[in-house]
Amino acid sequence: MGSSQRAPRAPKNLDAGVLGAHIASFELHLHAEKKSDKTVRTYREAAQWMAAAHLLPEPTMVPATGGDEPAGLGCGKDDWADVTRDDIRRWIVWLLDTYSDSYANNQFRALQQFWKWWAQEEDLPNHARARQAQGGPASPALAGHPEPAPDDAQRDLSDGGASR
Repeated sequence: MGSSQRAPRAPKNLDAGVLGAHIASFELHLHAEKKSDKTVRTYREAAQWMAAAHLLPEPTMVPATGGDEPAGLGCGKDDWADVTRDDIRRWIVWLLDTYSDSYANNQFRALQQFWKWWAQEEDLPNHARARQAQGGPASPALAGHPEPAPDDAQRDLSDGGASR
């Protein structure tokens, strides 16, 4: 879609179903870190929306242009542990195709925080989603760049990939 056009904002389905318990715990974590109410809401809703519209067996997302649902919608995932990097990539690609680049990037950054927390919570420091939370190539801000080396990960988180 590009950054000059915007899709009309329709109400989002935020019913994360069985995936919601982890999101509630993530929300408590954010409050414990004294994040602002707006940040907590943004991060929580990004995870809820991805779960409800993309991961659960019966998605309620309106199909993308042309009437065809993007590949991966309704992935049939009812456990965060079953979510793959490609599931996340498909969601981000759909966001990029449907909304402005900056909005998709904000959603990606919110999801980064969820996956970073989830990997720590599950004690999975080398898990693929933990690596992705450190600026993997699925980031719209890093599109077209090689996957960052581990020592670049912290810089990418702090500057949104601007140093690349």
